[in-house]
Amino acid sequence: MESLRSHKGAINLGLDAWQSPNGFDVLGTVIYRLVKASSGKFELEASSLDFVQLQKNRAGIYLAKAVQSIVEKFGLTNRV
Repeated sequence: MESLRSHKGAINLGLDAWQSPNGFDVLGTVIYRLVKASSGKFELEASSLDFVQLQKNRAGIYLAKAVQSIVEKFGLTNRV
């Protein structure tokens, strides 16, 4: 994750919340960023950041706090 902290460009966060067949609510987070390849071209890189089991329903404030916790956990506050 050090490469994320030292990345100079934009970092975008993707979110997906769903319910598994056995009834668990899950929040998945993905990081998207452009990285310069050895060829000099930029490539889109996507990396799974975290998956958490939600303890409450998927209401807005609860989800926002869950996302904030994940962003802070990986040191990406004010970067996404």
